[in-house]
This record gives sequence, C-alpha cells and structure tokens, in this order.
Amino acid sequence: MIPVISKGYLTALSDKRQKKICKCSQMCEEFFTFTSDEDFILCSSDAKEFAFRILELKGLVTQKHAFPKSKYGWTTEQERFVINYIQKEDRIDEKGKVKFGTYTMLGEMLGKTRAAIKDKVNHLRKAGRL
Repeated sequence: MIPVISKGYLTALSDKRQKKICKCSQMCEEFFTFTSDEDFILCSSDAKEFAFRILELKGLVTQKHAFPKSKYGWTTEQERFVINYIQKEDRIDEKGKVKFGTYTMLGEMLGKTRAAIKDKVNHLRKAGRL
C-alpha cells in the first residue's frame, strides 16, 4: 500500500512538538506526514534524505548521475559519512563546536583538505542537516 503524503508547516505547531519532529540544528520550516497502517512524520531535511535513499535503492539515482565526477566535488556517500561520524562519534562539544582535530581526521579519511571539511560541515549546518 502506498502511503498518503501530506505537507505541513512546523510554525503552526507548538514549540515542544516542533522540537520533537525536527532535530536539525536549524529548524526546518516544513514537515511531511506519511499515512498508511502506521503514521510517521519527518521534517523537511529528513524527508529529502528518505526520498533520496529510496531513489538510490531503485537505481534511479546513483552517485554518478546525481553528482558529476570531480576531484573537488562531494558525493552523497561522503556527506553521509561526515554527518554520521560527527553525530555518532559525539564530535560536537557542549558549546556546539566541533571538537579539536575532527576536521583534520575527516580530511585524512576522505582525502580532502581540512578547509574543505570545515566548509562542508558549515554548509551542512546551515542546511540543517547537521
């Protein structure tokens, strides 16, 4: 059964409900409700990630098609690696700053410069994905 998808605006909800739905550093403006046997709600950035994963599994979008091959570009796999590493390894301190040495370590793992990693992390934060 294909779920029914509806769109809503987080600003119309209470602050407590907004924080429960969207855990992004910069609060999303929209959310999506998926209704079928069990209902679930995703914030805008989580819904984009969910949709992209479905398209990847179906083979409709691949890293080659989504991003042109470039030694300067970022693949979705690299972005996910950065996001997962910073979140899962608890690399953000209580002040909200990335812990010392994280950018350099990620740069060595991904073959990118420290500056490129720092720019990407700042971009991901502004986009609300981190």
